[in-house]
Amino acid sequence: MTVLAFYEPYVIDFPYVWGVPSLSDPEDTQHVDLSHYNGNGECSCGHFVCKCGDKLKAGAAPAAELRCVHIEAASSALGKVYVAVAMKGDAASLGVPVHQEAGFADWPAKPGFNV
Repeated sequence: MTVLAFYEPYVIDFPYVWGVPSLSDPEDTQHVDLSHYNGNGECSCGHFVCKCGDKLKAGAAPAAELRCVHIEAASSALGKVYVAVAMKGDAASLGVPVHQEAGFADWPAKPGFNV
């Protein structure tokens, strides 16, 4: 089992914007936008902001080392949704909670996460 199995991403704005609860603090949700940086994705977590964001802003090409575990978890969840759709199934049956989430009025203002 990979570490991604422990994250439970959920859709905020399908298909690109996802909420991914932090493993270290389940009350803290990282916000991921998979459309940013030519599909590399952008995350509100400290790791992405400090280690990846500046490189991507400077023009670095999308790369695995510029994606945090939250981006990987959201990408994996999106893949499960597309597989379910392709199989004419239900994403929830694959363990992907898909719903609109409200109450994140402050998240666009988080450092390093520009929507």
